[in-house]
Amino acid sequence: MPPHPYFPLVARLPDAHCVVKSEHVGGEDGWPISLRGEAGGSAADIDDAQRRLGDVVSGLLPLVALAANAAHEDPALVVAHGTAVSQSSPAEWIGYDWPPPSTHFPPHARTVPAKLVGALLQAADRYPSAGYHGRAVGLYPEALKYWTPESTLLAGEYLWMATEALSRGIVEAEAATSNMTPRHLARQRKVGGPDALYKLAREQTIFDGDLEALKALQDASDGFEHGYMPIPDVRSLAEPILERAARCVRRALVSVVDLAEVDATALLDPGFDQPRGLVPPMKILRGEIVVNDPTIAPSEIEDAVEMDWESRGEREVQRDADGNLTITGTTKVTLRGLPSGLGLTSIGSGMRVQGATAYRVGEPVIRRARAAAEAADALDQRPGSDPTGR
Repeated sequence: MPPHPYFPLVARLPDAHCVVKSEHVGGEDGWPISLRGEAGGSAADIDDAQRRLGDVVSGLLPLVALAANAAHEDPALVVAHGTAVSQSSPAEWIGYDWPPPSTHFPPHARTVPAKLVGALLQAADRYPSAGYHGRAVGLYPEALKYWTPESTLLAGEYLWMATEALSRGIVEAEAATSNMTPRHLARQRKVGGPDALYKLAREQTIFDGDLEALKALQDASDGFEHGYMPIPDVRSLAEPILERAARCVRRALVSVVDLAEVDATALLDPGFDQPRGLVPPMKILRGEIVVNDPTIAPSEIEDAVEMDWESRGEREVQRDADGNLTITGTTKVTLRGLPSGLGLTSIGSGMRVQGATAYRVGEPVIRRARAAAEAADALDQRPGSDPTGR
């Protein structure tokens, strides 16, 4: 089943209308490559329209990210223009140059039915403390953006900020439902004050008793934010519990709002448990620098031996009946700075890509040019992703 029916998501707001579509490439049985948002409404001029209607689209994307548990890039404006045009009253228009989606590397996509995002949007809007919940929802995708091996510190920091915002929202919502302030609620529950209620919300509702993960995340955030803990110590605290903490925060963000049981169950399906970050595909070569000619080879390499990467021709992408993608391409690598008399041998090739289930590489071919060695590396990547989210 192609993934096309999962979108668009249509949202009608008091002063704007917004549609979020899933863009596909590869024909009728293609794969989702990006999200496209279109917003319409009234504005004073085209600059006001870019700001205000751009915020409308940006405001919906965190809910899509929360529902799919997958990061999205910051939205980039493609075009803005007026819709009412006559001979005497032209409409302003402005367009921006961005790479078309067809140039993107096929992602390990995760799609979610638009009706689930819509149900989440409506339930979040009804929540008695919609402001705090909305801030927590906005912070959670920021953590997902940094879900890479190089940026776990920021992922953990945003997770903690989302936890703090949500804990306040939980207490504010309970107090509002009882028609009282958080301070009065604290007296009723015989605790020291609102701060004690926030702590209980984090322990009992958000982390559901996983005090080890909660303490590690808070200690890592405090040490990082206030600068009293060495960075390696912050990493050693946050990294082992990061995925557990994300699962707790996402589950709480979905569970505290008034969703139909069938929708909550679908959003909390184990298939959505693993966060999907923005992990750019990265080709890797590894080998040994050896002496080919001892008469001219230097005893020590002074400058860095670097590489120029060149993809040769278009990638071939095939999608099977189960939604798995097979990506085939050829990459040429030219070594720069390799001194005469030296060579590169024992070459191995790999690739870092989100969700890859198999990767095969043909036999590397090494050629020496006038000033550098060239390695042609045939890539046969098999991410095995399921774009339909089944």
